Amino acid sequence: MSNNDNSFGSMREWTIVVNPASSGGRTRSTWPSLFEQLCKVAEQMGYDHPTEARVIESTGLGTATELTRNALRDGAKVVVAVGGDGTLSEVMEGFFEPDKDELINEDAAIGYLQSGTGSDFRRSLGWKNDGMQEMLVRLLRKQTRKLDICGSCFTGIDGQMRRRHFINMSSCGVSATIAKLANEKYKMFGPHLTYIMASFGGFMQFSPFKVRIKVDERDFVEHDEVTLIAICNGQFFGGGMRICPPADLYDGYIHLIVYKGIDLLTFLTSLPKLLGGEGIVESNSVLLEKLKTCDIQVEDKDKGKVNMELDGESIAVLPAQFHILHEKLKMIM
Repeated sequence: MSNNDNSFGSMREWTIVVNPASSGGRTRSTWPSLFEQLCKVAEQMGYDHPTEARVIESTGLGTATELTRNALRDGAKVVVAVGGDGTLSEVMEGFFEPDKDELINEDAAIGYLQSGTGSDFRRSLGWKNDGMQEMLVRLLRKQTRKLDICGSCFTGIDGQMRRRHFINMSSCGVSATIAKLANEKYKMFGPHLTYIMASFGGFMQFSPFKVRIKVDERDFVEHDEVTLIAICNGQFFGGGMRICPPADLYDGYIHLIVYKGIDLLTFLTSLPKLLGGEGIVESNSVLLEKLKTCDIQVEDKDKGKVNMELDGESIAVLPAQFHILHEKLKMIM
């Protein structure tokens, strides 16, 4: 980790992007007191102008990305996401030029105050579920480390090819259907219950699919009866399920997991292991690979039908391609 100097500078250089709809809408009511506490801690730590950070609210899916881009182009040195993993992912995307792997400002840093349902990226970072005071001090210390970021090219819901980055994980198949249901119907029930309830509906709607996967420079390999594919930068998804224990946010690799033969009963009986941190659902077939690039193709009959999520947001369908950007983005740790 690094910190450039002993002075923390001015909060005028900070932009805070708040998603008031996160945590089932609770962030809307908790943010004013949280900001007051942030200003007090900043003043105690010696920041100049501790009450003058720029605060802006996102107003819908994708708006946090444009707000972040505008802030960075206006000279912000730190942009903080306040919300869940989806908000963090949108703010992260705003650090990049549209449809490119180039950053708007390589010296700028991203911060995170978690206020969402899943908390999966916090777990992937190894952060404990600290109290708010500890979270604020960690943020305001401004110690940074460069994270790997995953790039992707995929089919949008509208059928057009899109480019986007993700910071923790992307998955397709039943997990993306579950994520969609969790976001649309069950977020008010809290992290574990939200994803368990969504799982029942997800498996009822889901049918196994066939894919061809190309890893790095190797040939395509066919996989039948696939239930779930996860492209992992972090270890956790689905509200605390440790699906990929070997994943590392700093090692310059993606981890690919292909699950076959999972039904609802298999999934539910594996939950204690997943939530307990052991990882890997018991399945008829599990493929785990460490790679730099990945290309996932589906049969013509399945194009536009296999859902895909990025950092918990269901915004895509297969086919898709993925690549890793090693040590790409500075994050306050």
